[in-house]
Amino acid sequence: MTKAWTPLIEVETNEAIKKAQRILSELNNKQLIYAQRRILKRLALKASTATARETAKEEKMPVKLMRERLKLSHLNVGDNSAAQVRVFRTNVPASRLGVARTQLAKRGKATTSEVTRSANGQYAKREISGQTSIRVGRRVFHNVFMQQLRSGKWQILRRLSDKRYPIEVVTVPINNTITNQATKQFQRAVGTELPEQMLRELAYRISKVTNR
Repeated sequence: MTKAWTPLIEVETNEAIKKAQRILSELNNKQLIYAQRRILKRLALKASTATARETAKEEKMPVKLMRERLKLSHLNVGDNSAAQVRVFRTNVPASRLGVARTQLAKRGKATTSEVTRSANGQYAKREISGQTSIRVGRRVFHNVFMQQLRSGKWQILRRLSDKRYPIEVVTVPINNTITNQATKQFQRAVGTELPEQMLRELAYRISKVTNR
């Protein structure tokens, strides 16, 4: 009985070995690199979107504005590939957060004096200044004003003292927030999702070869 079954076992084993060798030969290095590039691009886009969404939520900004701060590019070095994401962490001008609207910080309680001019025609400082503020999107900025610069752009400005000058452009710092979110999201993508995605991609490509 054993001798009768031996040839059949040998035939099935040989066929399995040949099939496995064919699969491994067809899954060449180029296909693996192509699969790696697809996975890196997919995970980089997902992590970038999550970074923009969480940063915008925490800083009360439009998500579209945060997406502009993340630039995705691909680098091919020899047989290797990588996804590079550049994060622009400079302060965001307040004027870019949305439509600016002037409002009273304390409704019904803030009083303002009339605008007056000095002898030479210049505006004089108000005796009583109302507690006004400017709302831009979901943020409110106090003790600021809007002015059109020489470049033609409107900016929200703030005086640094009681005098007319110096002044500065009002901005929102996002350095810490976007750095922390980018580190968190990309570490999750590389540490948790990358191995799972690689296994799925390899299983998919093996199934394509075996089903021929």
